[in-house]
Amino acid sequence: MTTPLEDRLRTELRDEVTGVELRSDFVSAAVEDVRVRRRRRQVGIASSFVVVTLAGIGGIAIDAQTERDGNPPPADETTPPPSVPTEPAPSLDFADIQTIQPREMAWENLPWRDTALPQVLPTDVAAAPTLSNDPIDHAVALVGGPGSTVGVVGDDGQLRRLDGVSLERIRDPAGYRSSPVKQGSLTPDGSVAAFPQPDALVVVDLADGSSQRLDLPGFNTRVVWSPDRQHILVGREGGPSSLVDITDGSVGDVPYNAYQTTFTDDGAALEFRETPQEVWTSELIRWDGTDKDSRLPLSIWWGGETPPDASDGRLVLAGSVDDIHPSEETTRGRNGWIVLDIDTGTPIAMLRAPGAWYGTWLFGQCAWLDDETVIVQGEPGLLAWTPSTGALERVSTGGSQETSLATAVLD
Repeated sequence: MTTPLEDRLRTELRDEVTGVELRSDFVSAAVEDVRVRRRRRQVGIASSFVVVTLAGIGGIAIDAQTERDGNPPPADETTPPPSVPTEPAPSLDFADIQTIQPREMAWENLPWRDTALPQVLPTDVAAAPTLSNDPIDHAVALVGGPGSTVGVVGDDGQLRRLDGVSLERIRDPAGYRSSPVKQGSLTPDGSVAAFPQPDALVVVDLADGSSQRLDLPGFNTRVVWSPDRQHILVGREGGPSSLVDITDGSVGDVPYNAYQTTFTDDGAALEFRETPQEVWTSELIRWDGTDKDSRLPLSIWWGGETPPDASDGRLVLAGSVDDIHPSEETTRGRNGWIVLDIDTGTPIAMLRAPGAWYGTWLFGQCAWLDDETVIVQGEPGLLAWTPSTGALERVSTGGSQETSLATAVLD
């Protein structure tokens, strides 16, 4: 028996893809994706995630300084008191929504962006030479291979297979398994990789091949590096997120959720959290370990499995805005990659893509390539999007949710 939520999803998907040729199992696969997301989001403070993810899911749309020296906030902070809204959150001007037109913006017609990534991302991990026999200075990307194998794309654009490290596929309480490669696995400079594991966290120095395994009970599935490269935020299914100090192995639970959190350059944690309030749909919480912890009301919905990313006072994430007031039952969201101002919560721009890109938008890459350009997962491969000009460029074919990028050394 289907639930009303699933019935609504099926209806919205069919409405959105009218006239578009998709594989026959598209709707059923999308429903199963949502079921998995629902099971995942029934943990901690993110339990409301799936409902907002569903809004219009078929149509892909698109700092205050501290003195912490890049250190993440301590683990014993408490949740800020509920905000009291005084006025509606700033909203996105629909004139700032950029839509990729499948025919006018065909992949093959876009110019190439010159980056450290090869134009065709190598993915044949099983056939690649081992990293120990072909060492590198740093990686530009990690790719998931068969089983628990990990591919390492060096700064020469060539693929190696990580060896000498015992890894297994990640599992969750429902029994679903996935690659140990997560989008946050690589440090921005590509020198070190972190892999969530069942009851553990594995950290690997990619230059010398050394590794350490830290005990961390639980179904660990998400990793986010702090700017100091000494702390890793780890998300787990069925439990709170934890901050791990890899220098001494200490672990502390944190009030922010690793699935919806990133760090600013000064070490503050930025968490995108949905609220039950009617005045706005979500809020941006800054956790900086001081009495300046603050909340900003937002007018957008969280929209994907991709973690947010911060750069130069702005945040980019996969999300949704509403065509009409969210209290209306007929609300249909415009989904895509959204850039917003961290200090004010104002949405600046959105990039929408064709409905057939549903899977890449929900699960693909979404991060800053430099201070002006965002890298996102298009259907054929990685795209560079410059919100201020609307420019779109090809970066690399290939890439998936089992790809991690060293964003600081790509451009």
